[in-house]
Amino acid sequence: MNILNKILVSSLTKWTFNYAEIHYKFKYLFNLYNQKEPEIIFDAPYRLNPNKDLPISLIIKDSHTYPIKITKIEILGTDGETFFNINKTISIKQLLYHEMFLIPYKKLEKYKNKTISIKPIIEYKIENKTKKAIVHNYKQSTHSPLKTFIASEKFPDSNKFLWSDLHVHSFYTHDQVEFGAPVEIIVKTAEAIGLNNIAITDHSYDLDDVLGEYHLPDKNLTRWNNLKKDVKKYSSKNLTVFFGEELSCGNEKNQNVHFLVINNETFIEGNGDGAENWFKYTPTHLCKDVKQLTTNNSLLIAAHPNEKVPFLQKKILNRGNWSFNQTEYLNGFQIMNGLINKRLNKDIKLWTKQLLNGKKLFIYSGNDSHGNFNIFRQIKIPMISLFENNTQLLGEHRTGIIAKNTKDDILNSLKNGKCFITNSFSIDLKLVNEFGNIFELGESATGNKLTITIKCKSNNEFGNMENLRIFFGDLDQKKETIIFEKRINELIYSHKFILQEKNAGYIRAEIKNNTNKKFTATNPIWIKMDDTDGKIAIETKN
Repeated sequence: MNILNKILVSSLTKWTFNYAEIHYKFKYLFNLYNQKEPEIIFDAPYRLNPNKDLPISLIIKDSHTYPIKITKIEILGTDGETFFNINKTISIKQLLYHEMFLIPYKKLEKYKNKTISIKPIIEYKIENKTKKAIVHNYKQSTHSPLKTFIASEKFPDSNKFLWSDLHVHSFYTHDQVEFGAPVEIIVKTAEAIGLNNIAITDHSYDLDDVLGEYHLPDKNLTRWNNLKKDVKKYSSKNLTVFFGEELSCGNEKNQNVHFLVINNETFIEGNGDGAENWFKYTPTHLCKDVKQLTTNNSLLIAAHPNEKVPFLQKKILNRGNWSFNQTEYLNGFQIMNGLINKRLNKDIKLWTKQLLNGKKLFIYSGNDSHGNFNIFRQIKIPMISLFENNTQLLGEHRTGIIAKNTKDDILNSLKNGKCFITNSFSIDLKLVNEFGNIFELGESATGNKLTITIKCKSNNEFGNMENLRIFFGDLDQKKETIIFEKRINELIYSHKFILQEKNAGYIRAEIKNNTNKKFTATNPIWIKMDDTDGKIAIETKN
């Protein structure tokens, strides 16, 4: 029953978007998407940064149970152009096999500013039968080509900012319904997309299981230790990789919520919603106690704090939502999670309510991707059907960071809110006082005459910015007002003006293009701030 529960609930969740595990089934019961061969998946980044080779990854899972022999691999491009044609026999018999094929950028320059189609084909033998798969071998999903945009420009203002995806899952998250990509594949794909750093945050209820098993505890913590080794191995000057976990812990109502604990050396157990013990869904730890289990170098973020929790998950897994009042032990909230919807707007309002109460909290972005660089395929109805979509792709929603490209400086900037969230535009917001001192995102400005300067950039890939708004949060009145609004309709815009408000508070900015669902929002710059207890001091007027 505990396994049935896990399959039922995990398949309905909107928190995981992943490669679909198709082999688990119950004895004597049918499974319409099950097949007696390994999962075979080709993947590619949704975009390619300039001057980067295009990585096409091949991932084969469970060939230790269903051995195959690869006889041919062919990768075709737009108009049938042949990028690879490999005829050789490779015997595959292991839990996870992966390989990467690099298409040289010189072959792709002619496609600049265009989206190309990639059609990978694999021929293989299993039990003396010759078979062929295009893109993947899932029975119930389309076999449409992979799509990659060949960018002629980097992300806007990449000379100023570093780009991060702070919520990524690897193969160390794998169970009855899902699995992710190997760390090596994720890292090389992230580099090709144009990211500078990522955080791999696998599920706590998977990280303490034996490799290849679904809920068999591993006292040696092999998955966790291997994740840390992989992160160290594949980090480079081009891409900094942080290890972490998506910890299941308890909110104020003792319901299970997800907590991104990044760069904490010690594993923290969290099995409350792991469905490993029938009717035992009490959180292992309460969220308020997690900070005591971490070091000062840890980054602590509430994962997708306001996502809709399906009814069955509430009842069966005791899942709930973060309270935005649970803040004393957080750096902030991952309010951008690969989707632009009404919940994002609500999260902004809940966050700013905390700011107006004098709390120093920040917002972050990630995608919650489990592999799926191009499209995700997920179990829809257990034993019955799969579905697919093209949201929550690695690197699509990003955190832009003001930092030097070193691990310590990146982490310090993230902890102190020197960053913004975006799926498109860059935004450079500053305050300058009468002495020429410059205050950036996450910092505290002082002075009697403060000038707001803002520079916004897009490019042809993301299209024109439409609407810019700058807000002032008045901590005396506990109210946010728009102090500047501009209909831009341009790729580049800059402006500066004197801040008229004299009360203690903060400024922040947003850019939107509602036509194509592009959105950018900054963290605040505080005015008249006292760091005591993490609250802003409101000065009494004479």
